[in-house]
Amino acid sequence: MPRRVDIQITIFISYFGSKASQVNSSDFSTAYKILKADLLVLKVCYPKRENVEVTPGCVKFFWTTRINSVSTSFTVDVRTGRQLLHNSPSSRSTRP
Repeated sequence: MPRRVDIQITIFISYFGSKASQVNSSDFSTAYKILKADLLVLKVCYPKRENVEVTPGCVKFFWTTRINSVSTSFTVDVRTGRQLLHNSPSSRSTRP
């Protein structure tokens, strides 16, 4: 049986316009609510609060998971917000 390896998936989101002014480290609660709402639209689960870092106009967060788990085998079409699941390693896209 292959060894299971933990990996960390890190996401950076840069906000612009009025949202950028609402996303700042001095008001973490508001920034976290905005992040959760945006991830809900994209149909992506949101991270734990302790895994989120907020800087002016930017949010960085991560999940720790395992290779070949469900969370490492999906992509999101950012134009439509549609989540695309891949059920097996052979069906995954090889595009960067």
